[in-house]
Amino acid sequence: MLIICVLFVACTNDQSTNTHSSSESDTTVAEPTSEEKSVANVVDGYLQLKDALVASDAALAKEKAIGLLETVDATLMPDMQQNVKTIAATADLEEQRIYFDSLSINLYQNIEKFKGIQQTLYKQFCPMAFNNRGAFWLSNTEEIRNPYFGKEMLTCGNTEEVLEPQTID
Repeated sequence: MLIICVLFVACTNDQSTNTHSSSESDTTVAEPTSEEKSVANVVDGYLQLKDALVASDAALAKEKAIGLLETVDATLMPDMQQNVKTIAATADLEEQRIYFDSLSINLYQNIEKFKGIQQTLYKQFCPMAFNNRGAFWLSNTEEIRNPYFGKEMLTCGNTEEVLEPQTID
């Protein structure tokens, strides 16, 4: 019983945030570049995959990964291809979640590299994922919906960083 209480306390929805902001030198909004559109398409596909994992639906996750693979192949993000291919090739939910962890890391690094997201994203972290190693994911909502535990521990995690929309300089 004590372990369950400790786990519950460790997994409360902390919602503490650090803001990651960009400098806003002018107020005009430029038309998105093709690179920005590619990043936006990858982010949209990633978010759909994340939602399928939140729902603990391996078949839907596989379907969303297949769709995301087409988008990732067309971008400047080849490092993400193998993760997406592996998720698309399996119907095993736990294996999909393992590769989603790597995919999340790669997407975050690419967002930092390209500096071209068009929507606010929340970098969220669950300290209990993968036997307490912890893992993060990106979300388009502040509300915690954990893709690593799904229905088992839906709200386990907290927001670590807010990524604001940016434009490529």
